[in-house]
Amino acid sequence: MRILSVLHHGMHKAILLTKRALKGRKAGKTGVISLDRTLPHIEMRVTLAAQERAFQILDALFALIEDAGGKVVPGPDGKRMVILYEGEEIDFRMVETMDRINARSKNPPESLRPTGRFTIEVAGAFGSINWFDDRKDEPLEQQVHLIARCLPKMAKGCREERFKEKLIPWAVQGGKTSARKARYDFAIGRINFQKNLLRDARSWRRVNEISALLDAAERMHREKPPRGFKEWLAKSREQLDALDPLRRPQKPWQFLREGWE
Repeated sequence: MRILSVLHHGMHKAILLTKRALKGRKAGKTGVISLDRTLPHIEMRVTLAAQERAFQILDALFALIEDAGGKVVPGPDGKRMVILYEGEEIDFRMVETMDRINARSKNPPESLRPTGRFTIEVAGAFGSINWFDDRKDEPLEQQVHLIARCLPKMAKGCREERFKEKLIPWAVQGGKTSARKARYDFAIGRINFQKNLLRDARSWRRVNEISALLDAAERMHREKPPRGFKEWLAKSREQLDALDPLRRPQKPWQFLREGWE
């Protein structure tokens, strides 16, 4: 995979390639210039008047991404740029928002007016989108640090998506819908079971720590308990039972469905 580097004198190379993909292209009815998608490019929909600011924002974002250990690379098609972070390819795009002039219109191009404000959309797992809107009180120039900080979470979502795809190889195969759904439910059940098991283990460790704290407090005030101590201790013990996965009315193993092995 070819990695795009940051140019020390000028903008990021991904931006320079996008400018080449925009060169000589005509604007549509809304003023948005269409990209030549046969060339490497950043996916973006902006007007000519707002283009320079859009590139400056993206240049700052790419610098922060690369400082955090990420890179901007061509995607699987070799054309559209993606963010490569912790081995995960994260899709993104920049869109200039439009104001509707005619409220009665059903959104024809003639009723839309470019605002000069942008939205950066960064893909998450399973079709989710993280939106970063250009606002008067917080323009995108002030949000690029937030986007860079969100990259670990986005990469984690992509990893979980790939993990589920590995457990469900039949998703791209033929077969009856009912059979595929049954295998899907079983695979998702396995993943949820593992997550619940880890959650219960963490809860159990916390319960033991809280129980040790309550026992120490009880020993400390055994002879002369202060006012309200007994009520506090009883309420704390009650909450402890609610937190303990082994003391709940419905035990963890009782959620196991029939047929599991």
